[in-house]
Amino acid sequence: MLDKKLAEAARGRQQNFLVMSLVGLIVLMGGALAFVLAGNSWLISKPENTILISKQTVLKKRPKVVELPVRSPSPKVVSQSADKVDDTKLRKIAVELLGRYEVEFETFVTNDGFRAWNEKAPSSMTSLKEAAINEIATGNIKNAITNLEELLVNSSNFVTEFEQVFSEQFIAARTAYEADQYEDARLAISRALTLKGDDEESRALQKRISKLPKLLDLKEAAKVANIENNLQKEKQLLQEILIQDPTRLEYEARVSEIEMILTEREFEQAVSSGLLAASQENFPDLKKALLRARNIYPLRSEIRSLESKLTDLKMKIAITGFSQKAENAIKADQWKIAHAAFEKAAALDPSDGDVLRGLDMSTKIIVHQALISEYLDAPNRLSSPEISRAAQKAINDADLYGALSPSLNKQLSTLTEQITLRNKPVQVTVVSDNLTHIFVRGVGQVGKILKYQIELKPGIYLFEGRREGFKAKIVTIQIKTTDKAIQVKVISDEPV
Repeated sequence: MLDKKLAEAARGRQQNFLVMSLVGLIVLMGGALAFVLAGNSWLISKPENTILISKQTVLKKRPKVVELPVRSPSPKVVSQSADKVDDTKLRKIAVELLGRYEVEFETFVTNDGFRAWNEKAPSSMTSLKEAAINEIATGNIKNAITNLEELLVNSSNFVTEFEQVFSEQFIAARTAYEADQYEDARLAISRALTLKGDDEESRALQKRISKLPKLLDLKEAAKVANIENNLQKEKQLLQEILIQDPTRLEYEARVSEIEMILTEREFEQAVSSGLLAASQENFPDLKKALLRARNIYPLRSEIRSLESKLTDLKMKIAITGFSQKAENAIKADQWKIAHAAFEKAAALDPSDGDVLRGLDMSTKIIVHQALISEYLDAPNRLSSPEISRAAQKAINDADLYGALSPSLNKQLSTLTEQITLRNKPVQVTVVSDNLTHIFVRGVGQVGKILKYQIELKPGIYLFEGRREGFKAKIVTIQIKTTDKAIQVKVISDEPV
């Protein structure tokens, strides 16, 4: 391109001059390349400029802003300096300046975004470049250098201004977005993308801005839910906002706050339900409430309170159950079963007066039943005055409890009857041969009789008859309580 422009600018000159110029230009370009590689440029560039275009400091490259050497305002000094530089070196400098413009600025200042910002600047840059090329082609190297210096300075200034405008539009868009000003944000990001349509961060911001109307609707709905104290709905709406835009950290904090409130509320409801269940002695509901509360805050003091109430209720239910079982057993006159139930209830709560009284009562009834049974199991002993008196005392001691236990009452009646029967004398007629001496073991002597009547209480008696030269005769009789009279014959008539 450079060769073509030089050729066009030199058209009409003599052929020899053209050839020499082209040869010189080729030599000049080769020298310029070597000069660049050697790093002998006399131009000094500023460090790369940076621009803030996001919440964080993001470094974005842009063309270098060129600082040219300070040139003396005196034409005479310039002339003297230029005289010291031969034509070849000047050509190298000019070519280097032109190359730097093409590499560092030309693409930037001629793109669509730059044209949208300043439509006249690209043509002015192009004009300066073409003028410099023509000056080189015609051998007016000093003018070419002057034009190229101006071209670099102007390009650098344009780039700086362009970047500043872009940054302002981007920041305006971001600020408006953060302030929920949709139209302002949309217009600002649109202007920013007009300048830099391929800027990734601007495109990302534009995408977020496009969601702002929906975010505003969600935000308004969340506000209404907050006023209505519908925390669950507010939480859901705020979570949807965070899905749309995760950078809105203030909503994340509010979601955490709501979750804490809801958790605390759920815990309080569980505790309240547990206390109500405890007051109603509803064991299943109390247990469920305790499990709910424990899953939320296992170490809170309320948990220990509910656990204590659950234990108390469990004990009370158990005691009630045992007491009920004992009561049912009492109704069925099953005092051993009642006694066992009272024992279990007393083990759970030794301070329960009703249980202790029930235990004492059942114990005494069982003891009385056992004692009366002993007398009834050996009724013959009741004919003994001592045994009879002891049995009567047992009856008197158990009489009060007989009203509580039908079986004991029946035992008492039976024993009373047995005492009466066992102590009612029965007439016994003893018949003998008037030779046999008769004894009644445990009772006394009858003597030698033919017929003799005595009175004996019901029971078993041994009549023994003795006679000299004869074997002793023993006759056993059992006097029943139903007997009116009985006869026994005792004669010792078997010789020894």
